[in-house]
This record gives sequence, structure tokens and C-alpha cells, in this order.
Amino acid sequence: MTDDLADAFGSLGEHLRALRGRIEETDQSLLAHLRPNAIRYLDADDLLVLVSAVVSEDLVVDDLGVIYTAVLRPQAVVMGMPAYDTLWLKAAALLEAIVRGKPLREGNWRLAWIAAVTFCDLNGHRLDTPMDEALDLVREVAAGMVDIRTLAERLQDWAGVERG
Repeated sequence: MTDDLADAFGSLGEHLRALRGRIEETDQSLLAHLRPNAIRYLDADDLLVLVSAVVSEDLVVDDLGVIYTAVLRPQAVVMGMPAYDTLWLKAAALLEAIVRGKPLREGNWRLAWIAAVTFCDLNGHRLDTPMDEALDLVREVAAGMVDIRTLAERLQDWAGVERG
């Protein structure tokens, strides 16, 4: 691991704390009242805001279409059934779509991680993950060493939610 990558990934902790503060300040009581079990999804604009917060170098989006498809992947429905039927599979699908789709010139791994963490936060689950373990996991996803179910299980474990 290069020092620059480790430093960049390590600085995600600061950005996560700031994003969590914004999420906690946002009043979601009306949404919770109207649709208490509804999953809240990120949209492409959310990803662009997230990436501007975590990519310190000049932001270059190589493929905006990948950003749009990445946010839609967790919402996919096949023959009337969700393609990803748990919050954890949805978060894993989002992370994997960004890592493998590579929409940015630099910072795809950071964007993928912060997007998955933010998605979980928006849906009431905080991932308590050491950054070095997060980097290792994202690296494994990029190398094709982790399938989506295993990725989802790791995210769920880090959220402290029992599998069942």
C-alpha cells in the first residue's frame, strides 16, 4: 500500500464524521412517519457531493453514466422482486458498482467506501470499521476476490447486526 493511498483512505474518517453530523442534523421524522420501513437511496448528485468531499486532487469524472448506474444498481428489480433483497446486499452492490465501474480518474475506492458507509448511515446503521480493514476489503473487491454476498456479510458484521 502506498503512503498516499493510506493517507487518503485514513482521512475518510474525518469526512465520515462530518457527513454523519449532517445526517443526524437532518430532520427525517416526516419521511420516517410516512414510510417507516422504506430504504433511503443515494442519487447521483449525492455521489458527486461525496466525491468532492473525499477527493483532494482535481476531480475528473471519466464516466458520469457509471455514477448514475451505480446508484440505480441497489434499486434493481427483476421480475417484480428486488435483485438485492437486504440493506447489506444493496450497500455491497453500490460499493462494487463504483469500484469496478471506475467512474473517476482518481478516488474510486474512496468514493465507493464513503458511498456504502453513507448509504448504511442513511438507513440507520453505522459501520464501525478500522480504515485499514476497509481499505483491504475495497482492494479485494477491486481484485475480484470477494463476491457480493461475502461483501454484504462483512458490512453487516461491521454494523454489529446479527445475521439471521
